[in-house]
Amino acid sequence: AVGALLLVSAGAALYLPANKAYLVEGVPDAGRPRLLSASSSAFNAGMALGPPAAAPLVLGSPGVLFACVAGLFALIGAGHA
Repeated sequence: AVGALLLVSAGAALYLPANKAYLVEGVPDAGRPRLLSASSSAFNAGMALGPPAAAPLVLGSPGVLFACVAGLFALIGAGHA
């Protein structure tokens, strides 16, 4: 469990600063606080609402949950292409 916690923490430590830098690239200085606060709000909302939203899928049909997550990642990947 400690190793998994370290991996998750290391991933967040590498991803979050890079994500913020990517978000603000090309945004005027005046718009950056609003953009970063919206990004942080969305991240925190996902952390709070994700587990309760996924619980029925995990308990009922984990395959559906995995398919939904795979679809979301495919959409995100296509959006960044």
